[in-house]
Amino acid sequence: METFLFLNHCELSADIDEAEQTILALASGTLTREELVAWMRMRIRPLPNLRVVPPNLVSDRHATPRLTLNPRTTYDRTPQTI
Repeated sequence: METFLFLNHCELSADIDEAEQTILALASGTLTREELVAWMRMRIRPLPNLRVVPPNLVSDRHATPRLTLNPRTTYDRTPQTI
């Protein structure tokens, strides 16, 4: 879901506990598809001024592309492992 939202320049504005409880409720069948859609519509927000730094502009040519929200700040979007 995060990838889909990101590709559409959006993010989910819910804390991790709330998102976890919602997904668990959906998986257990206590949350309907319509309820999930309503929950998501209330929490999806556009990403501000998002631009992707192409790999050829990153100093390490084999690095993962990074996102920048403004020219002075770069955020690494490398997936974290648990």
